[in-house]
Parts: sequence; structure tokens; C-alpha cells
Amino acid sequence: MISARQLVLIVLLLTAILLPRVFNLDVFRTPDEDRWISRTASFTRELSFGRLDRLLWSPTPGTTTHWLGALTVRFNDWQTKKLPLALGQALLIALAGYLAWRLWGKTTAFFLTLLLALNPHLIAQARVYGTDGLLPVLIIISFLSLWLWQKTNANRYLFLSGFASAAAVLSKLPGLIIVPLLLIAIALYLIPQKGTVKHKIQNTIYKTLLWLLAFLVGAILILPSLAITPAAVIDNILETFRSEGYTTLHAYGSNYYPRVLLFFSTPLELLSVFLIPVALLIHRRSKSSPPPTRHLLWLLATAAFFYLAMSLGDKKGYRYLVPVFSLLDVALAITVAWLITALVNRKVRRAATIALGIFAALFTIQLLDIINIYPHVLAYTNPITRNRIGEMQYGWGEGLDEAAAYLNAKPNASELTVASYYPNEFGHYFIGETKPAHQHDQNCDYVVIYRAMFGRGLNEWETDIINQYRRQTPEKIISYRNVPFVWIYNTTPPNPPAKP
Repeated sequence: MISARQLVLIVLLLTAILLPRVFNLDVFRTPDEDRWISRTASFTRELSFGRLDRLLWSPTPGTTTHWLGALTVRFNDWQTKKLPLALGQALLIALAGYLAWRLWGKTTAFFLTLLLALNPHLIAQARVYGTDGLLPVLIIISFLSLWLWQKTNANRYLFLSGFASAAAVLSKLPGLIIVPLLLIAIALYLIPQKGTVKHKIQNTIYKTLLWLLAFLVGAILILPSLAITPAAVIDNILETFRSEGYTTLHAYGSNYYPRVLLFFSTPLELLSVFLIPVALLIHRRSKSSPPPTRHLLWLLATAAFFYLAMSLGDKKGYRYLVPVFSLLDVALAITVAWLITALVNRKVRRAATIALGIFAALFTIQLLDIINIYPHVLAYTNPITRNRIGEMQYGWGEGLDEAAAYLNAKPNASELTVASYYPNEFGHYFIGETKPAHQHDQNCDYVVIYRAMFGRGLNEWETDIINQYRRQTPEKIISYRNVPFVWIYNTTPPNPPAKP
């Protein structure tokens, strides 16, 4: 029987999960969303005709996105089209919370669910019709269900781990990174168990094969083309890694991801790196029951391994590290829950209170940041570290909707011609004529400079346009949390030079 207090907490968590994800999904568009909607339509068409060998429409492969998107493929409004993806992530977070409750108890489950629900990057990706919103939570579910199998010896959780891992891989290919880690975790758990060497080896092989069977079943159910034309599917995926779009389009330098960690992580995620050693020191002093150190180490090792694997790849992007941020949230939830239990110990009560006070302060800052930039949560950056990192190339369309709304308010808006970066995304909201930004000198009334244009090479056309307008005063600047995203220049009257 659920108590009134538990019911209130469940309602609170469901509100935290759903509220920032399911409303205002049509506020702005990203450049990749039209492509994914088109792929989902092709996937649904082939599925409806029973052509199961033709279901791979992206080497990413993004098949879970196609399945969810197929539910609303016949609708035209973006709010409805994107709703299944937002709800899909919400359900996965709720499942992760349930697994955490079974594994560690109510307190840890509460903080894990809360931190994942209010992770700005998970919120942002849930609101984008793409592939980055499901992978992080599926990775977490893969590990939680595996650990729950180790705790209960119930094979259904081992099967869930394998199935969730397949879903992670078919959501986005970097999910493959966790497969060897999970197999190692199975072996390291079983080998020390009691029994003869022969029994240990047989049991390890049996459980590993069971996990692999679940992985295979999940992969085939999600993408039947793997069973019908496996060679073609694998070749299609591998071809992408040899393409110029992968090797050169987003091939940033070696210092890119270290800067991403500091620039985009939340203060809470950075805190987790320091709070975990503090918690272990508090435990050593108090001699109380320890936090689940093994699980913490696995989470940190997985985050580090994922980070390293993504760093070795040619193609890079700040959203590719969302799984790392999410794993740190889980580690932080475990640590905070343990610190609460440490409050009963007089020896360490003061240290635990200070640590929890810092957590509460940073959580409040994070929540206020999300509220202040909502629904443009994709614009989130770390408020503490971003000014120390310098400029980063980012921006995926957020703010162009507000730029269009500003220009639509002009008396002659329908007669205006505007040159904009991401012209399709801007043009969807603008009632006048839209041209690409590189056509800014072709009888345009306004030019819209976008943050994603910065940080390009010296010889890129985006840099030329920025340099051309740098000394002019924009008519309007659109910012989120003091970070400018859009600069609107009026090209009709002469622009006075900017004050030094």
C-alpha cells in the first residue's frame, strides 16, 4: 500500500519528468529534424508493406526513433510529431527510477529520477526529433538491470540488460561502447562465486550467452533487417565511418571534448567528481556502512571509457557526451542518498551537512537556469565555468524562432527579405522571404548572424560574414542567460560603427 507521502513524491517526480518535456515542442526547429522525419516516413512506409529488409534508413541507425516517430507519422504539426520521443524518454527515466528503487532503495531512486528528470541535456534532446535523447537513459537501464540481476539472481533482469543494450546501440551506434563493459561486469561478478573452476566457467559462459541472446533478440525485434540482410546493414553502417561527412565535417581538435565537459556540464555533474571522494572519506572516518562503491566505480569507469572512445572518433559534437553527463548524475544520486544516511552519525554530521548544502545550492541554480531558458533548454551552458572557457561553436537553431517573431512584428514584415544562417529553420517562422546567409549582399533587408557560425576556420564563408558585420551595431541581440545566440542587422540604413 502506497502511503500519502510516497504518493506525493511519485506525483512530484512524474511532474518533473513530464512538465519540461511534453509542452511547446514546436517552439523551434533544428537542422536535422526534417531529415529524421523523412527517414521515419520511409521506415514506416517500408514497414507497412512488409519489406523488413529495407528498414535501415540511417547508419546512425536511429531505429528506436523511427519506431516512436511512426506513431505520429501522419500528423503534420510538430508538437504531435515529437511527442512520442519526449514520452519515450520520460518512460525510460521512470523505468530507471524503478530499477534504482529495487536496487538501492527509495532515497537513491528519488534522487536518481529527479536528477535525470531535470538534466538540462536530457530535457533538450527529448524535445528534438533525433537520436540523442534515448541513448543515455538506455545505457543507464542496461547497467541498473544488470546489477539488479546480480542482486536478485533473477534472469529477467539479465535479459532486460541485454535487450536495453541492443536498444541503445540501435538508438545511436556509440551505444556499442557499453557492450564489452557489460560483458566484463558479468564475468567479474561470476568468477569469484563459490564452486569449482569448471562450474564457474560453465556458469559464466551460460550467463554471458543468455545476455547475448537477449541482445540478439532485441536487435532483431527492433531492426528486423539485421536478420534478413545482415551483411548489407553492417556494410551500410561501416560506409558512414569512411565518408567525408564523418571524417571532416565535425573533426575538431584534441582539446574540444575537455572544453565541452567544462562548458556544458552542469555544476552538479562537476560536483559529483569531487563529492564521491568526499563521501568515501566521510565513510572512512565514521566507519558506517559504505556507499555502493563498486557501482560508483563502474559508473565513473563507464563515463571515462565512453568519453575516451568518443574522443578517438573523427566526428565530434557536444551532444555526443550527454551519456557521460547522465552517468555522472546517477553517481551523484547514489552519493547524495548515502550522505543523507550519514547525517545520523555525530562524527561526520557536519561534513555531510555541508556537502548536502552545496548539492542543494547547485541544484537550485540548475533548476532556475532551466526555468529561465525554457523552452530553449538546448541553449544550456554551465553558468560557473562557461566564462572561463572562452567561445565554443554551438547552437542548433534555438533563438531563430525569436528572431523571426521580432521581424514578423515589423509593419512590412511580409515584404522583407532576410538572409539567415539555418535558412530553413528561420524561414519556417518568418512570414517574409528568407535567403541563405551567404546571400546577405543580394538585396536583403536584414541579416541574421547565428552563434553556430563562430569558431569556424579563417577561410570559411561564415567567418567572412562575421568579420564583415563585426564593426556594425546589431539592431537586436537574442540571448539566453547572458549568452548571445542571434544578432540581427538592418542592412537598409547605414549602421553606425560599434563603440570601442
